Amino acid sequence: MNKNEVFEEKKRRDASALPLRTILNGRYEVGRVLGRGGFGITYLAWDVRYDYPVAIKEFFPEPNQTGIDRKVVHGKMLPDLDIPQKKILINGQVKPFAQFFQEEVANFQAEAKKLVAFRKVNHIATVIDDFTQHNTAYYVMEYYQGQSLWEAWEEQSMQPWSLQKTIMALYPMMKALEKVHAKGLIHRDFKPHNVLLCQDEAEEVVLIDFGLAKALGNRGLVSSKAALGTPLYAPYEQLSVIYEHGPYSDVYSVAATFYQLLTGSLPVLATDREERVRHGQPDPMQFLEKGLPKNLKTVLDKAIAIYPKDRYATMHEFRYALKKYLVSSEERFVMDVKEVLAQPQAVA
Repeated sequence: MNKNEVFEEKKRRDASALPLRTILNGRYEVGRVLGRGGFGITYLAWDVRYDYPVAIKEFFPEPNQTGIDRKVVHGKMLPDLDIPQKKILINGQVKPFAQFFQEEVANFQAEAKKLVAFRKVNHIATVIDDFTQHNTAYYVMEYYQGQSLWEAWEEQSMQPWSLQKTIMALYPMMKALEKVHAKGLIHRDFKPHNVLLCQDEAEEVVLIDFGLAKALGNRGLVSSKAALGTPLYAPYEQLSVIYEHGPYSDVYSVAATFYQLLTGSLPVLATDREERVRHGQPDPMQFLEKGLPKNLKTVLDKAIAIYPKDRYATMHEFRYALKKYLVSSEERFVMDVKEVLAQPQAVA
């Protein structure tokens, strides 16, 4: 990629984004917006020190959800936190938005530093720098050219994928998330948009966004403070703010992505599922009705269970159950997948 491509706007620029060619940390020239999530914006940028493209994640919550805006102070675009009426509900308590923002900036910065530990972990985007500026926090990742899993699915008319294709995309992600959990973090925003299918000879898949990653406590759990994550892929505990978050939260999000790719249907909001089941109605999001083999359905339905206690407790348990089914099954439906699992990088 040459430098000019970094600054070519592919679509209308997000109104809350930093202006094109803003300089960050004295070395990164901001280019087009790559993506916008509930709690941050990802930019393509040019590292003027080493002359190559990078991706930069900025902590800046969605204005439509929080009411936050930017203001110009001495020529700098800063988050506007001074409006008194800006409040946010956190775990049943109302607190000033400025306080919430500052706390989350500190969390974002602390977790960015932890992500440096994954520099040599396969299938996880390499974090190369982190800093604070404009009263918020940023981290810098290697930029990988390719398309997201969502874009690939959309490009193919949102049709169901084969099991082999789905496994090739998601099995490496399960292994990567196991290592994330082993380092004491949970992702909390796994979705097709955050999985990149790289344009290289190895056809590598890479997890590219850790904007909501959170450190686990001593019990391997995170207290539920707010409804976080992308709703369709977020587990019940992240939307309802009732249960603690844990590795099983990422299990749900991966299973929701399996559901989308294998069935060609978008996941159903976990809170909607819970309400229907609580009122005696059938769960609208089950694999059995989608023509999948019963044993495979059993594995995936457990991973996508509404309540944490009914799911696999860890990503390793989920991956092991899936691998066990795939390796032992003689059904024609999965015979081609065994070639995927036979590869050394897939079996470990």
